[in-house]
Amino acid sequence: MNDQTGDSARDRNRVGLVRAHHQGTVVASADSVILSANTTLHEMFGYEDGTLVGEDLSELMFKNEAEAHHARLKEYRPGRPSSIVNVIREVVARRKDGSEIEIDLAVSEATIDGKQYFVGNVRDLLFRRRDEGKSALLSEELHAVLDSASSGMLMLDHNLNVRHTNFTFREMWGLDAAALKATPNARDLLAIDSFAGMFGPEGIEGLPVEANRTSELALPDGRVVERRVAGLSSGGFLITYYDVTLLMERADMAKADSDRHTYAMQAADQSFWDWNIVTDRMAIGERFWLQIQHMYLGPEI
Repeated sequence: MNDQTGDSARDRNRVGLVRAHHQGTVVASADSVILSANTTLHEMFGYEDGTLVGEDLSELMFKNEAEAHHARLKEYRPGRPSSIVNVIREVVARRKDGSEIEIDLAVSEATIDGKQYFVGNVRDLLFRRRDEGKSALLSEELHAVLDSASSGMLMLDHNLNVRHTNFTFREMWGLDAAALKATPNARDLLAIDSFAGMFGPEGIEGLPVEANRTSELALPDGRVVERRVAGLSSGGFLITYYDVTLLMERADMAKADSDRHTYAMQAADQSFWDWNIVTDRMAIGERFWLQIQHMYLGPEI
C-alpha cells in the first residue's frame, strides 16, 4: 500500500504543472484519472483549485461524450492513427454546475518510465473568439494607418505574399486591387517588366540584408524612389517607398514661387506698381499718385 502511495506521489511530481499557465492544462493517466491540472483549468470549469486531482476526466463531460470518451480509450493503441491524440477538436464540455462551456481541446501523449500519460490543453472558445475579434480590429486599424500614409506602403508576409498595399503605393506603381489579387506573391510582381527594380539591385533575396536600411532606387522612367525595408516579427517585411522626384519637383516649385514673390516685391518697391500678395496681381501703387500730385498740384499740397 505504501509503495502504491509512493508511486502515485511520484507520478504527480513528474506531471506537476506551472500554475500560472495561460490556458487550461490537464494530465491524466492511461485509464483517464486526472493526475494534475493547473489553476486555469479549475477556474474554467468552476472547481476549487486542486479538487479535480483524482477524478475521472468524464467529470468534465456530459453523459454521451463521457461514454464515447471511454470507448475511444478502450480502442486506443499507442502509435496507431487515433481520434484522441494530435487532434484539435471543438467540443462542448461540462462545468461543475452543469452548464455548458465550448472549448478547444488538443490532446498529446507522453510516456515516462514506461507509463503512458495524456496531456490535454484546453482553451475557452469565448476568449479565443474575443482575441480573434481584437486581432481583426487591430488589423483594420493598422490598415487605416497605412492607407492614410503619404508614402507608398507594401506589406509582405513570411512567404512574401502581399498582405496589404495602400493607395499611394498602388498609384505610384500603376496597380489596382484586382491586379494585386491576381499576383498575390512578390515574385509575381517581379515578372512584370516595369516592376523589375521594385526590390532593389539584390531583388527579393536582399530584403533580409536591407532590413532597417534606407536606399534610393533609380527607376527606368527616370523617377528616383527612396525605399526603406523594415523587418517584421512575423518574418515578413514592410517596405516604404517615397517618391523623391516628386518631392524635388515640389521643392523646386516652392522655390520658384518664393523667388517670384521676392522679385515682384523688389520691383514694386522701385516702381509705380504694387504687388498684391493675396490676389497675386499688380496694381498702380501709392508712389504713382504721389508723383502725379507733385507734378500738377505742387509739392506743398
